[in-house]
Amino acid sequence: MQQSCTMDTPNFLEVRICSYLVAGTWFDTSALVSNVRNFPNNRGLAVGVLKSFLGLSSSIYTSIYVALFEPDAVRFLLMLAIVPPVLALLLSMALNYVPFVEVSEGHNTPGYSWASTEGR
Repeated sequence: MQQSCTMDTPNFLEVRICSYLVAGTWFDTSALVSNVRNFPNNRGLAVGVLKSFLGLSSSIYTSIYVALFEPDAVRFLLMLAIVPPVLALLLSMALNYVPFVEVSEGHNTPGYSWASTEGR
């Protein structure tokens, strides 16, 4: 007996929801890269703060689900697919570009190691 695998084609709403959810990771990556460039001497702190806020946001989303959407997961997923990218696009207008500095400001200070990665 031969078994065939058939899949229904996803509808437009499912494809749109998945693409919006993936867009959130692109915003996280772009924020990470721009903050590492803007704070070359404090890369670890910048990455740590951004990743801790990522964990905090998942806690906030869980609280929103429990408070507003508890039995209806579909509406919650729709909200997750639409609200964060729209907020990110609206708030991106307030971003300020800071040019990347090639040389670290601390290269003349005592204790600066020639093998340090902070100046690169």
